[in-house]
Amino acid sequence: MILGLGILSSSRVCLVIRRSKLSGWISLDPPFGCPRIIKQASTSSQVPLEIWSLIWGIKCPPKIRKFLWCALRRGLATNENLYRRRVRSSPLCALCHQYEESVKHILLLCPWVSPVWFGGVLSMRICKSEITTMCEWLLKVVIWASLNKADLAHVANSIAFTCWIIWKFRCKVVIEGRPMSPLATIFATELEFVDAVTATRLDCPSPTLVETTSYAWIPPVLHRVKINLDVAWSPTSNQGGIGLVVRDYMGTFFLAMAIPCMANSVQEAEALAAVEACSLAIEHGFRHVQFESDCLEVVRGISDNIRRGRWELYPLLCRIQDQLGHPNFEFSSWTWRPRSANVVADHIVNLA
Repeated sequence: MILGLGILSSSRVCLVIRRSKLSGWISLDPPFGCPRIIKQASTSSQVPLEIWSLIWGIKCPPKIRKFLWCALRRGLATNENLYRRRVRSSPLCALCHQYEESVKHILLLCPWVSPVWFGGVLSMRICKSEITTMCEWLLKVVIWASLNKADLAHVANSIAFTCWIIWKFRCKVVIEGRPMSPLATIFATELEFVDAVTATRLDCPSPTLVETTSYAWIPPVLHRVKINLDVAWSPTSNQGGIGLVVRDYMGTFFLAMAIPCMANSVQEAEALAAVEACSLAIEHGFRHVQFESDCLEVVRGISDNIRRGRWELYPLLCRIQDQLGHPNFEFSSWTWRPRSANVVADHIVNLA
């Protein structure tokens, strides 16, 4: 039986109140035409505009940007979310079975995820004690890191692809029952990242500019020699070849070498090529040398802080630094050049 209608104010909800069969009162939804109170989202769930600008500006497939949007809004089908909706019987992580599987846990904090971040492109160590939310972690790593535009894009793309592949492999483990493999996750992340970059270049809006752009070999400065290095590597057999070409400032050919090698990745093969190039310069007494490679990651690792490079390349980069400190060298420099400007070394690689 309806006892009355209560109108509190023009901005409040009008409630229809009736007595239940039990002792007490039951509040029903407001009648037709009455305004509803919309509960505002708490400030803890709001994402800063800098994060949204970063996500929508990442050069990646739209599905990855949408995935990140869902992750930051805590909209992924994690066990924690499914448990709250009474779909799962337990909120624990399906991989470690120790903690509740939140978005933050499965992408950053799970013990299975730590080697994926450390062995990936960024060689990142996740400090679990400093992570409160996914948004704050992105702000610390990307926005507040004072990176230049190129490094910011590289870090953001790497994080986006890593999170996407982690989630994909997590779903394969949970749904298909596949075994956990951080190493396979790392390789899949690198492969999808390279495929996306290649597709972006192929979709260039001005292909004529790409076709007409050409690079030529540039001679070194007076009284210096230039060593060009290149590698070829097979992921199926881990066998590779190293090509080295030495020319002086007049373009005069000195020598060339083709060396077989074994490596676990193409970056490791490029680092081995750098080691062989330094050994070649020391052996022949070249005192002023300019090294050129088409592997930007190795060039940056040698020229910048080697601790920021890949962990598996660290021993080789340390060895290169020791070689460059040899008293035989009075000057040495490392520069990146595209493969089109390194044609001779590229052909010599086939001989190895």
